[in-house]
Amino acid sequence: MPLDSIKPNQEPKMVEFEAVYTRPDGSRIKLVAGSEIALERMVEPLIAHAQMESALPDLSKLQADINNAIDSTTTKLLLLVSGHNALDIMSMIQQYLLPPDFGMLSEGSLTLDGTWACADVVALVLLGAGLPNNKSSDTNTAEIIPGCAHLAARIIELSNYLVDLSGVKDTDKSDSGKAIVDISHKLRTYEMLVRGRQHESIALRINEAILNHTSASTTWQNTVGFTYSDILAVRETLISLVGDRFDSAISRLRDATQMKAELSDSTRSAFHTLFQTPSAIQLVTLDQVLSACTLEKTVVEKILDIFSIAPDGRDSHTLVNEFCAGRNPLAGKGILKVPNHGYLIMAGAISLDEVRRIIEAKIVNTPLWQKYGKGRDRAAEELVVKTFRRIFGNRGSWYTQLKYRASTQGKETADLSVSSTTASRAERLKQIFCLWLTVSHFA
Repeated sequence: MPLDSIKPNQEPKMVEFEAVYTRPDGSRIKLVAGSEIALERMVEPLIAHAQMESALPDLSKLQADINNAIDSTTTKLLLLVSGHNALDIMSMIQQYLLPPDFGMLSEGSLTLDGTWACADVVALVLLGAGLPNNKSSDTNTAEIIPGCAHLAARIIELSNYLVDLSGVKDTDKSDSGKAIVDISHKLRTYEMLVRGRQHESIALRINEAILNHTSASTTWQNTVGFTYSDILAVRETLISLVGDRFDSAISRLRDATQMKAELSDSTRSAFHTLFQTPSAIQLVTLDQVLSACTLEKTVVEKILDIFSIAPDGRDSHTLVNEFCAGRNPLAGKGILKVPNHGYLIMAGAISLDEVRRIIEAKIVNTPLWQKYGKGRDRAAEELVVKTFRRIFGNRGSWYTQLKYRASTQGKETADLSVSSTTASRAERLKQIFCLWLTVSHFA
């Protein structure tokens, strides 16, 4: 309407353009603009947002699909091992996963189906099946081992997708929340895939410093019924028993090859044991362990049981799902307890870097923990001091057993400066011990 046509006390008529936008959830928005172009500009971002939302996957459905894929792969693995001796499967998969020469192995060349986590998955499936030890299948057990590793790797891969997916679902958290979630995901993956967290020489030094002294030995004896020295004795006995059997079988084959004579019954037996029924080498009984060491039966049995896992009524799917959720039932345990047969000794049985974690889990909720923890912290600090002194020599000042104080909210603020005379009013932080090192020079 031209301006000059406006009459006094008469307002111009406003032209309106309207549109109704329907959201993906079904709700509607009425859009009003003064021009067609303005209305289009209002509608465009809404349409773009709707298209973006439709492109995003339904996270709950995706999570359910992954869980279903894990269950179906577990079923395939169960079918593959059906009719085979579970103990031979575990012995063969150890041969399959462990290279004959670690000097030729690099982490960069390692694929998922070559990690020891695959052995854990297969073991959990077999545990859920009750560790069957009779062979009824016509297929040679060795033929199914690559397939077992492949299916186990697929389960691990799917479980990693679940970890990533939970990270996507947590993207609306604060920065600190996201950082915690990220650390949690990394720890979960680390626990799932990493074995042998310390070199044996380092683990031995740490254990000797922290565990092999009178205070710790007394606590262990009163809580779990044995000491760290007892664990080492059982560990060395297992290594000796399994190692001697393997060396004996290999020696018989080597001697037969060098003699170039007709194979004797003992040589045929050694060949069959190594390549057909290798569990005969790795399966030990309680009596065999007792005959090779000087410890009492109750002590040896307790140690073997703490560092082993047996079928407990949970099925294969339940055990595998726990593994995928970051709660590996086999964590720190390298021995399968076979009812009425003995103990199958696997790689990592009574691993030195797992000893403290497993035993301390038995102590942490007892009245002895506080005293034991203080002694452990003190021993750990002394080990750190010795290590730094080897590095820096006398070029520094050492302050140990430092304790910190902090003003508590709601209480009187205490002076915590160097010249303070009221520091005792501040609350002392519990369980914080620190080594302070001042190095004068490195030259």
